Amino acid sequence: MGGHYFSFAQIDQLVQEVQELEQGAETIGSSAINIARICAAVLVTILGLAFLFLKQQEDTAKKIGNIIMGLVIFYGLLETANGLL
Repeated sequence: MGGHYFSFAQIDQLVQEVQELEQGAETIGSSAINIARICAAVLVTILGLAFLFLKQQEDTAKKIGNIIMGLVIFYGLLETANGLL
């Protein structure tokens, strides 16, 4: 009987460790998404200002506009991912 109690205790400890690991991974994932959100927002702002500044040069403005749209889509995906966590 004592052997069975010892193995159940080990299983309980293993379950607790896995739960702690999951909580830690969720926190790390959430932090990574928050950092990426901040970077994306800063890049969208900088490129938006560059777009306004370079609007006279059509080719460059078009390229920057495409980059901004890509970043906006990326930012939207990050927001969606953050909502899932």
